[in-house]
Amino acid sequence: MKGWNREKVAAYSVGRLPSPADDCVVDILRGREHILEMGCGPAVVSGRLSASQLVCTDISEAFLPVARVNAPASTVLCADPVTLPFRDGVFDTVLAMAVLHHLEKSNLDTALQESCRVLKPRGWFLLLEDWSFTDPSPTELEAKKARFEKGQDEFHLTWAEWDSALGSAGFDLLKRQWPERLFGDPSEKRRVRMMAALYSRRL
Repeated sequence: MKGWNREKVAAYSVGRLPSPADDCVVDILRGREHILEMGCGPAVVSGRLSASQLVCTDISEAFLPVARVNAPASTVLCADPVTLPFRDGVFDTVLAMAVLHHLEKSNLDTALQESCRVLKPRGWFLLLEDWSFTDPSPTELEAKKARFEKGQDEFHLTWAEWDSALGSAGFDLLKRQWPERLFGDPSEKRRVRMMAALYSRRL
């Protein structure tokens, strides 16, 4: 997995807008105490969590100073989700927000196995991903065309494919929600769905 350069990190950090999807993540993780976020980016959501132990990781070193500002109570590290530098069973929650679609299948499988390894039994894995629906609305079709007009170098899965991948890694689905995020000009209030899928590590 390749990290982003400083220019791309700066553009993303400035342009990332708060969304109901962020609120959904915060609501689901309320009360969780030992959280690892993989691919935290600018950590705008991590900074809203009240865990007693919060570790934010990203493979892009340029994100780390921004993450430390937005989530000052967290430990921020440069780490690849394929090789997490943590002991077995140290977290009760792993969070992956719109990051795993950057991984090809073999690396994705390894990252999910790593997530399972660092979780305690019955620990939670919360996945937030876009383009996982199979019944796109006209607005969602427009958003996808705009997003990938220059070609698609990401690996988005349907909800069923995510369930299969997580199941193979040792997780069971607890619940799935479809919160939204803004698309295009915020004043137009157009939204597209994201998938918030909560899984539990098997014993």
